[in-house]
Amino acid sequence: MLQSIVRILGENMKKILIFMTCLTVWSQLSLASFASTPVGVIEKANGSGNANGPQGKRNLTTGSTVFKDDTIKTGFWGRLQLRFIDQTKLVIGPRSEIKIDEFIPDNDRGVSSFAIRAARGTFRFISGISKKSAYKISTRNAVMGIRGTGFDFSDRNGTSIVLYNGLLTVCVQNTCIDLNSKCEMALQRGGRLIRSTTAQLPPNAYSLTFPFIRSESGLLAEYRLGAAACDSGVGKGPKGGNSEGGTGGTGGGKR
Repeated sequence: MLQSIVRILGENMKKILIFMTCLTVWSQLSLASFASTPVGVIEKANGSGNANGPQGKRNLTTGSTVFKDDTIKTGFWGRLQLRFIDQTKLVIGPRSEIKIDEFIPDNDRGVSSFAIRAARGTFRFISGISKKSAYKISTRNAVMGIRGTGFDFSDRNGTSIVLYNGLLTVCVQNTCIDLNSKCEMALQRGGRLIRSTTAQLPPNAYSLTFPFIRSESGLLAEYRLGAAACDSGVGKGPKGGNSEGGTGGTGGGKR
């Protein structure tokens, strides 16, 4: 009887080991296959840009594909217009760097998790068909949560954001600001968040921070957000009306 039990256990262990080996091989093949699957395409490239990631380092031109874990950089005059497979659109401005940290497709042509992290530069983000909870956009100092949103953001001497449509929550440390009006802004200065609008900015103060406000002429039609309305009001609002996160305005506060 004991020998029969030992023999049965031995056969079962062999089956388990074979199954585990097959599962490991399948997982590795699946990961390798996913790593080699493009997550987006450059629809228009101006100037120099490159990507470095699972597929090695390569120059980016119109029609180039990008992958999860790619770090994308642009040169002094570089600008890239990138469409992801879930129809999210990203403009990467000159002298900018951003990494595609997470991109997990789901069964509805969208993604279940989408995370990008900006190291420096200027950007425009327009959300696609994925669930809004899937998106996470971050800079060195701030994290943004979106709900059907189009906005510009930059990471130059602090994070700055201007909203064009939808809703946007911006958090720095434990302080958050909710933006829900066109041309509304959040400015990160140290550990603080300041609420503002483009009307409260001095003219030309944002030429490097928000270059797409001044001109959208170089952008494809689907990458434009009617930013001229924000440009026309620059400097025409009351000065000194800024408020810090959690006070006044449209909500937000400690979270």
